[in-house]
Amino acid sequence: MLQPVSTPADVIANIHRYVSELEKSEPMQRRLSHHPAWYALRHEDGWIFGPSKFVGCRQNSVEQYLRFYRNPNDGRMTEHALRSLFPRAVDPDSRLGRELFEALRTYLARWGRSPNRRARITVVSETPVAVSASSLDREALFSRVVSNPAVCGGRPCIRGTRIRVTDIIEMLASGANTQEILDDYPDLAREDIQAALAYAARIADHRVIRAA
Repeated sequence: MLQPVSTPADVIANIHRYVSELEKSEPMQRRLSHHPAWYALRHEDGWIFGPSKFVGCRQNSVEQYLRFYRNPNDGRMTEHALRSLFPRAVDPDSRLGRELFEALRTYLARWGRSPNRRARITVVSETPVAVSASSLDREALFSRVVSNPAVCGGRPCIRGTRIRVTDIIEMLASGANTQEILDDYPDLAREDIQAALAYAARIADHRVIRAA
């Protein structure tokens, strides 16, 4: 029976295994354009990728993957497990998103394939995203904040919600801690609060030039 992944380490091991096995498996290469959900890992030579249905099963193998490839229940199981570990896909219009999709296109082109038109990419990390992390992690944070004229008058909000950055900052300023905010707003993730802080810090750091 298939078992879903339960830790980031499971996912990372599966991505490495997928990359290795893909090189020598023509049946897997033929399916490259079918995958709508990809998980990306920063590697010393650039980005490497694995599709959700492969990387979401613990200790997956080519034989197991090909045997259960068309079972929709397995796809739902792996996506549920993966989203509990990495809840947000990267915004394709962000700088990180453009970098990732270009890397995926280049990767699949080695086998004459292109990404599924519904493709989405999620970044895999061994550690939680932090405000003080690398520029890659900062871009992942900032992609959580969006401005839409049709939502809250265009004020910056957490993606997929009507919760404004200022709402989160005001709650923190009033003495609420992260866990209290998460308890009151179950649609938020811990990274959303970090994103609000990072966004506010970026805005506050803007240089102001006054006319003489």
